[in-house]
Amino acid sequence: MGKYSAVVLGGGISGLTTAYYLSRMGRKVALVESSNRLGGWVRTIRNPDGINYEVGPRSVRPVGSTANATCLLLEDLGLENEVTFVKKTEPAARVRMILLDKQLVELPANISSLFLPTTAFGKPLIATLMGELFKKRPDPALEDDSLYNFATRHFGSKIADNGIDPLIRGITAGDCREISVSSLMAPLFEGEKTHGSVVKAMLANSLSSSNTKIDRQSMEWSKIFATAQARKWAIYSLKPGLETITERLTDELRKRDCKIYSNSKANSIDFKMNGKAVVDLGFEKLEANHVFAAIPAYSLGPLIEKSKVPRGIASFLKSVPFVDVAVVNLEYRGQDVLNGRKAFGYLVPSHQRYCSVLGVSFDTCSFPQKDRVILTVMMGGKWFDELFGTNCNDPEIFFSTARREVQERLGITRSPERYFVSVLRKCIPQHVIGHKAKLLRCRKEIERSNLPLTLVGASYDGISINDCVHYAKAAALSTNLSS
Repeated sequence: MGKYSAVVLGGGISGLTTAYYLSRMGRKVALVESSNRLGGWVRTIRNPDGINYEVGPRSVRPVGSTANATCLLLEDLGLENEVTFVKKTEPAARVRMILLDKQLVELPANISSLFLPTTAFGKPLIATLMGELFKKRPDPALEDDSLYNFATRHFGSKIADNGIDPLIRGITAGDCREISVSSLMAPLFEGEKTHGSVVKAMLANSLSSSNTKIDRQSMEWSKIFATAQARKWAIYSLKPGLETITERLTDELRKRDCKIYSNSKANSIDFKMNGKAVVDLGFEKLEANHVFAAIPAYSLGPLIEKSKVPRGIASFLKSVPFVDVAVVNLEYRGQDVLNGRKAFGYLVPSHQRYCSVLGVSFDTCSFPQKDRVILTVMMGGKWFDELFGTNCNDPEIFFSTARREVQERLGITRSPERYFVSVLRKCIPQHVIGHKAKLLRCRKEIERSNLPLTLVGASYDGISINDCVHYAKAAALSTNLSS
């Protein structure tokens, strides 16, 4: 039986980051991944001629409380010189569209547009924002709500239907009528509780930030992150593709003698009376002082259920919903394909029922690749079964849907030079109303039961790359691994 300070279940970006920071502290670590590759949903398709497609995340945002951790990780891995970015002033950052009544409509993107009526939102946004200042304060006992209800309460149904709805479909492939505001946009929900008005909360935070000196000695700040703020980056990526992050993490783990088990699935976790855990892989058992579970909640639930731990833990894990997404990368030769249109892409509100896709990303508008135009068409999500059937895996169906979409919306009639179809099963967890409270109760139950177990990954604290890296690092650095 192999004995380790920690066993990490899952070789996606959360599991790799957890193992990396544990190994940096000199811990003896084993990482278990059920598939034949590491990296999880972070995946770059690299063609022989140097053209890349992103199957999972396409970019990273250098904003928010979790963004600094990713930038620090890139520096730790020596990837500073591979970073490529888009500034907020560039069309790929400014021009964002939605599909409305079969037309692509630009969303307001600058100060002057706040004062003008828009097709998407009707009356000028400034009127909506001013009116929000005087909205009735919500019930203080409200513990959570859907993003749709939240947006409607503060800004009206037009912004909820044509702004928040497509945005959430783009982020989570889910329904904003179900997604939790306290999980996905916690600062806004807390701002509502504190100030009643979201606009008041944002103004207060802005004043607070300008009047408060950041104590940079109390926190390690990334040079990449500082540069991104100073130069006003909107998004960034890596020149060889985002999978470079997980590849470099894997290389570092091998250098540090982390034992990596690929094509290996945990059959059970046995929590012993002596405070240790034994992970059974079938062909080998691994004893650990602590288990970091970075596998999806739906995979961990059955393992926990076998372990005779309090029922509430497994019940929560098995209750976290996930959605399937089909992704089609289309590659065209020649910059004339989009007829000069430069934009981030477009998203499709759920009420535009005639359309079968979630949105289309104009990838090479953000990160150019030679003379090519690469578009990524995303479809399915919460609506996968309704649109394509539960067991649909036929790449031709998704390819033809993508071709039809770009022809109808963008006028592209030519065939792509190349294309790549991916069907990503259960790829995005849905943090629905009540998720945060249920997660807190689950973690308290784990703590009360003295289980050497930490929950890590997109199933729990956040679904972005920034969230996954930040919370994985925090878990690795804060957990006591003494026997």
